[in-house]
Amino acid sequence: MDGLFEADENDATAWCSRLLKEQGVALVPGAAFGDDRWVRLSFAAADALIREGI
Repeated sequence: MDGLFEADENDATAWCSRLLKEQGVALVPGAAFGDDRWVRLSFAAADALIREGI
């Protein structure tokens, strides 16, 4: 996934903030769960919509 992270981003919190601001996609940075190298996400939509999106 080329270009996913900015060169100066080294933590999930910064990346999640940028993703929300630029794309309107909300993820939870791993810092909330003890490890800021990861993110958590939730698919909160009808199963049919999720399948269509995948």
